[in-house]
Amino acid sequence: MNKIPIHPFLLGLYPVLFLWFNNIDQTPFYAIFRSLFFSMGLACIGYVLSSLFFRHTLKAAVFTSFFLILFFTFGHIIGLFDGAQILGVTIGKLRYYTILKYFAIFWFILLLIVMAVIWKSKSDFQALNRILNLVSTFLVVIVLIQVIFFEINVQKTTIGEMTNSLSQNQTLETDSNLGDRDVYYIILDSYGRQDALQDSFGLDNSTFIQELTNIGFKIPDCTMSNYGYRTKCS
Repeated sequence: MNKIPIHPFLLGLYPVLFLWFNNIDQTPFYAIFRSLFFSMGLACIGYVLSSLFFRHTLKAAVFTSFFLILFFTFGHIIGLFDGAQILGVTIGKLRYYTILKYFAIFWFILLLIVMAVIWKSKSDFQALNRILNLVSTFLVVIVLIQVIFFEINVQKTTIGEMTNSLSQNQTLETDSNLGDRDVYYIILDSYGRQDALQDSFGLDNSTFIQELTNIGFKIPDCTMSNYGYRTKCS
């Protein structure tokens, strides 16, 4: 594992998997194929170009991983400054784009510095390569484990819902054998109760309520909705 640099490709894979997992309930797996292709393509191209430049596979792998880390964290670092305050001054859009420009320059200079350090280094980079392999493998495995547990919970939930549905259907079939029941529960959405209509609009619907009561309907008193802005409605 010391001489096989897999971390650039795992670090190219991890951001897409991590983002997908955090939206897994809304995003199907096939929807991330294009992002995976771009991310892995970036890692492969970076590794090939770095290998041609450094003439050393482990140096090329370390530089590619560093480039990927800078690339995928750039937007997150910049996002920290959106609406932030520095010395009591709020960073507006103009200042935000100024910071974006300066950070891009800083990131590029940092990349050049790391490139020079790796180029001049006499190390064989096996120890660093091993550490990066372990860290990147750990990150990807953690995400995959989370995905597996999520899918297991989804399957349990689905099975539970199917079991409840079957139980309800059996109950309905049993009840239907007892004969039809003339019991109806009617909720008139957006129709205010009697006292609310009287107080707010001066509408007296007592005759309507009385007629419903005479034919057997039961009208609950002081019914309230579950939304605060319609507390007077039934």
